[in-house]
Parts: sequence; C-alpha cells; structure tokens
Amino acid sequence: MASKGLSYSTVKCYLAGISFNLKLNNFTDPCQFFIVQKMLLGLKRTKNVKDVRSPITLPLLNQLLNALPHVCHNYYEYILFAVAYCLAFFALFRVGEITLTNAQTSYDPLRLENIVLEPSHLIINILRSKTDQAGKGKDSIWIVGSSIVARAKSYCQMNSPGLNLSLECKGVTVIWWGVGGMKWANFEDNIRKLLAEFDPP
Repeated sequence: MASKGLSYSTVKCYLAGISFNLKLNNFTDPCQFFIVQKMLLGLKRTKNVKDVRSPITLPLLNQLLNALPHVCHNYYEYILFAVAYCLAFFALFRVGEITLTNAQTSYDPLRLENIVLEPSHLIINILRSKTDQAGKGKDSIWIVGSSIVARAKSYCQMNSPGLNLSLECKGVTVIWWGVGGMKWANFEDNIRKLLAEFDPP
C-alpha cells in the first residue's frame, strides 16, 4: 500500500478493517504482529504530511471579526458569529464542542441551558467533547504547563473564581501543574508524574 503512495492514515484504516474481519471470523490477526506494527510506524515517519492549516492567532481573529459585517445578513447574525469565534478562541473549544454539522445529528451542541452567567464570570457546561465522547463527565481537570500555569494558579488562588474555577458545583477538581522552564521535551515526563499521583482526568 505504501508503494502505491497511500498515506499512513489510509493504510491504518485499511488494516483496521482487515483486523476487524479477521477477529469477526475468529482468525489470527497478523496486523498486530510486531513486524507489521513496526512497518506501520516506519510509514508514519516517512509519510509525515505537513499540516497546511494555519492556527487562528489574535490578529487573524480580529480580521475575521472585522469582516463579519460585510458578509452577515443582519446584526443578529453578526453578533452570533462574533461570539462563537471569540468563545472558541479564548476558551480553546473545538468547533464540534459548541456547534454541529448536518452529519452530527446525534451530537449535543452548546445550548442556552448549558450556560450560567455569574456576576464575575461565565460557566459553560460542555456536554460532550473529544476526550469525553460518551458525555459521562470528568471529575478532574489537569492544567499542565510552564511558569505561565504556575502564575495563573497563584492568580486564581487570590481572585475569583478561585483555584477550582468555580467547578466544585459540578463535582470537578482542578489540578494545577506548573513547572518553570517546562518544554515539550519534558511534557511527557510530567504527565507520568501526574499519573503516578492522581487518577487520569
């Protein structure tokens, strides 16, 4: 398949289909053999396709917001898209967590009843997410990073909504893990330390 120019994700998808049919018929699955998995890993490294999508930066967000009055049909539509863009950007939401497409008929989009407006902050309850697709909810959230996270923890400790970000009403505990000078190379080691001390979020 690799010699035909197929990508890693396509090959992996085909192998998953083969594995499923083999297991369904109670046959040995050679796709899980060590050599096959190593070949698949090698294909991933050699066929590493660069993501051509650009991240949404603050200047780009401002350009999008400035363009909205020229493409929206009315003021309501302008405000609707502006709020959606700002919410997704500043709250780090995935698009599928706050809206839906026609293909997502069984998905739970963000609704008015999922939003609570407090005097000093806003609480948004996401029913489903990429890390909680069944909508069972999580009882802990990890915020991991460099000294930025450590400073954010200190700020929240002294200001509203507090260290737990007002999530105690949902039975959720926020765990802060800020290490000065942390780089991507150290990230995995810090996650292992967290897993040794806490249950997965």
